[in-house]
Amino acid sequence: MPRFYVFSFIISALMGVILYRMLETGSPSLVTAALLTFLTFLLVLNEKKAILENRLGKRIRRLLTYMGLAFLIMVWVITLINMSLFM
Repeated sequence: MPRFYVFSFIISALMGVILYRMLETGSPSLVTAALLTFLTFLLVLNEKKAILENRLGKRIRRLLTYMGLAFLIMVWVITLINMSLFM
């Protein structure tokens, strides 16, 4: 199994644990959002490198970038809305 898949699995598992904890407590913090941002950045870089080594097309890389950005926007919007509700 290529090392890219192992890193992707580890990063995705960490993101899942953080998202589960965030939803369980009901109040995400800026630290949680920043950590998810960092992990998403690592995941996107890892997947882009894997895609480049496999020589797949630009569309997949672009789609991956847009999906990462959409996820980050969603995390930050939810975090900021919850923070404004609890203040």
